[in-house]
Amino acid sequence: DGRSDGWGDAYQARPNSDSLDKDRKLRILLVDDSVILRSAIFDFLSMKGFEVVEAEDGQDALEKLETMGPFDLILTDMQMPRMDGPKLIETVSKRKNPPKMILQSGDPEGAEVAKKLNVPFNYKGDGIDPLLQMIQDIINRAPDEGWINDLQRILKIEQKDLALFLAQAKEDTNIGD
Repeated sequence: DGRSDGWGDAYQARPNSDSLDKDRKLRILLVDDSVILRSAIFDFLSMKGFEVVEAEDGQDALEKLETMGPFDLILTDMQMPRMDGPKLIETVSKRKNPPKMILQSGDPEGAEVAKKLNVPFNYKGDGIDPLLQMIQDIINRAPDEGWINDLQRILKIEQKDLALFLAQAKEDTNIGD
């Protein structure tokens, strides 16, 4: 449509529908305190075939998780009233089988926050295409591919320490062979 903000090409980026369960849509909980931005992202994701539920902040998101869950993905803004995105991610990460999560912000410094939380980061200034690509990557990811990252996040340990832990666990299980 000729727009230069990166959002005009959003209609071209489609998640790989072959990887989706044909009987249900991917459920996304969209959390952002900006009504205008939340509405725009809601419209784009809905047009792409996702089932999107909106929440105005982290507290609202937790309530919707309880009443309308489960969700496959939480897409959350970083700075919001009542409960911000990082606190929402920390809280949800402690649950059994948490959904995948993406932190987004108009502040590029949010990438460091996302890294500490071990979640992908979407810079809003890049437009919708990178966000749709992240969602597609999550959809196409093999179900067991991220278990080491999930274990590392839960245990809050470094990669080298995790490798030693897994090697020791393997050694311990082979003792009786």
